[in-house]
Amino acid sequence: MTAVLVPTAPARKPVRKPARVPQQPRLRVVDEVQRRRGVRFRRTAVIFGLFTICALLLTVAFYVELAQSQFQVDGISKKTQLEQKRYENLSLKVAELSAPQRIISSAQKLGMVTPQQVTYLTASTSQVSPKEALPSDMGSWEQVKPYLAIQR
Repeated sequence: MTAVLVPTAPARKPVRKPARVPQQPRLRVVDEVQRRRGVRFRRTAVIFGLFTICALLLTVAFYVELAQSQFQVDGISKKTQLEQKRYENLSLKVAELSAPQRIISSAQKLGMVTPQQVTYLTASTSQVSPKEALPSDMGSWEQVKPYLAIQR
């Protein structure tokens, strides 16, 4: 057997990265006016943010109250519809029960008969005094009046 030589690439040396030199922070002089302006801006931004959050919470609370009121209105509307249907059913029942033919048939079942002759009575239109209205065996009006007052 013969040995075959395979050409190989020369070994590479590891490349070293240069060490990082820490950079010093960029410092600058801040004047008092700019510092105050920044504080004022942050304070305004925080207040505006809190105001916005409060406004959103109030809006949500309003819509919750509105939804609850709508549920109550829906419940009352359902009750109203049920009561209207009940009223219609009761009106129909009253109409059926007060029908003349039904009253006649119920009266005949109870043993009532139609009369052969109908007599109508009319009341007198003349005024009657209390003394005339008393039966003769009760005495005079003055004798009966004290007993009537006690019976209240």
